[in-house]
Amino acid sequence: MVFHGCQQGYEFINTTYVEFTGYNHVAENNDIIIIYPQIKSSANNSYGCWDFWGYSSVSRTLEYATKQGVIMKGMHTIFEQISNGSLPLKSVNISGPV
Repeated sequence: MVFHGCQQGYEFINTTYVEFTGYNHVAENNDIIIIYPQIKSSANNSYGCWDFWGYSSVSRTLEYATKQGVIMKGMHTIFEQISNGSLPLKSVNISGPV
């Protein structure tokens, strides 16, 4: 799972991050699945950053940095669904630097 940086999600730079970070080449050569989850910008997160300061925490505590955080629960759900086959994977061929 590869997390983009602030202003590096699809809504900001389209597929540039996915194409040019080099992860696809490594994954292809090692038969690894790469997942690129996306965070969209919002009123609390105008740059589309992954939560490293607590904007997703309901109670504004440090839950965002634990397994109880909204984002971490979401990522765990994705892994579970891929593992048990309930989330179909779509193979997308995106060429980038070799």
